[in-house]
Order: sequence, then structure tokens, then C-alpha cells
Amino acid sequence: MATNGRDAVGRGSSSSVAHAPSHPHLTARQRRRLWISTQPGAWMMVLAPGLAGTIIAGVLALRFGASASSVWLRDLWLLLAWALCYCVQFTAARWLVSRRVHRYLTPMIVYGVALAVVGLPLVVIHSAILWWAPVYLVLAGLSLWAAYTHRERSLWANAADVVAASLIGAIAGSAVAGFRPSDIPRAALVAAMAFLMVEYGSALFVKTMIRKFGDPRYHILSVLWHAAMAAAGFLVQPLWGAIAVVLLLRAIMLPMRSERIRPLYVGVEEGVVLAVAFVVILIGVL
Repeated sequence: MATNGRDAVGRGSSSSVAHAPSHPHLTARQRRRLWISTQPGAWMMVLAPGLAGTIIAGVLALRFGASASSVWLRDLWLLLAWALCYCVQFTAARWLVSRRVHRYLTPMIVYGVALAVVGLPLVVIHSAILWWAPVYLVLAGLSLWAAYTHRERSLWANAADVVAASLIGAIAGSAVAGFRPSDIPRAALVAAMAFLMVEYGSALFVKTMIRKFGDPRYHILSVLWHAAMAAAGFLVQPLWGAIAVVLLLRAIMLPMRSERIRPLYVGVEEGVVLAVAFVVILIGVL
């Protein structure tokens, strides 16, 4: 999840997107973009929690004398299925934003077939994953409804995407127990909550720096979220709290600049923040 279908379809008005021609003359680069997410940062947000959960599961397996290699293989299978879920989601979002223009349909179908090939054997062999199906059906429904109604940048749509990405980390962390919801290790659960706080804080901060730059409502909301994240961080361990305070100061000060920072620089900076958060979260729970 965590993608914006409109970014790939076009950055103009929704009406121009809805009336895009069905069979345009596309360049090779444009054809590739039909299949690839145009948001590298979204890939980080989608995959980082699951990768962290995979590492946590392997380390815990080693500590308890289980086979870490089998746990990691199980989780890598899960992550492949999850990556294909994201591919289905962002291609479906593009198709819905375009008001079902045909050229956006083929990538969605191909990714859907690939997901079925990879995912169906996974749920047959590890049927406990199906306990999570109702949750993800709701989250996927919210995300696709947001795309269909052109509200994919709303706070609730962002929340659905972040919850889906963070939760996969907790699921991956339970691989050693066959993905049973009742057996999620505390380390994986704490890590998932930390990713949720960081990634939603990142979404709020980016809004205050780009589309909602100068809007005091979003600035206040971002500051309050980061303050809550700092308080929660100190409850877990001082390192998390200290880093959250740095992010809080950033959330307070940077949106108060008189001029916007270029979106490219904001994106690069958020990538660095997520990479640091990934390492710090793992250090904190392991």
C-alpha cells in the first residue's frame, strides 16, 4: 500500500486524469512506469516493517534453538507475497484514479495472477495467515476507495496504508510460530508499533512540507503526533525517545520556513530518517 495512483497517471486535475485517452502513444519509459511504482519512498515504507520482522523472527529462532534458515525462508516467501500485494494495490489505484482506462488494467491483472501463484500456496501451507485476512480486506478496501474517490492523500487513507505496512512486520515476526496471531513475539509487536508511529509521523511531516505547507492545522497535528511519539519512545528506551525528540524539533521548525524545501530534498531526507529508524528499532527490540 502507501502509494498514490494519481502520481503515476498524471499530476494534473482529476478531470484530466479521468478523461485520459485509452490508447495513447506511450514511450518506452512511460510503458515501464505503468508497471513500476514512481514513489521509491513508498517502497521503503511498505517493506521496512516486514524486513524488520523477518530479522526479528530469525534472531529469536536462533536464541531458542530453532532453525533460523527455515524461518527466514518462510518470511521471505511472505515478503514476496506482500510486495506483490503492493504491486496489485498501486496498479489498481492507478486504474481507479484514471476511471478505469484500459492501459492501467493489464499491469493490475498480471500482478494479481502473480500474487495468486505466490500467495495461494503460502496460505494453504500456513493457513494461520488467514486469520489476518479480514483486517487486510478492510485496509485494502479503504485504500482502493480512497483512490476511487480521489482522497488517497487524506489522513485516513494514509493511516490505512501505514497500519497495513506496520502490521506485516508483526506477522513476519510470528513466522517461528507458523504466523499464529496469538504467538506474535513482544519484540515484533513493539517494532510494529514503532514503525506505525514513525511512518505516520513521516506522512504528516511531508504534508506540512509540501501540499499542506503553511497550513497551521496540519502543522499542529504533526507536532502533536511527534510529541506523542517522543513520549512513547522514552517509555520504551532512552535512545528511541532521544531520536523522537530530534524528529519533533524538525516537525516544529522546518514547516515554519518562509520558503518551501524542494520535494526531492524532502523525499531524500525522509528516506534517511526511515533508514535510521529501521536500524534503531531493531537495536531497541533485540
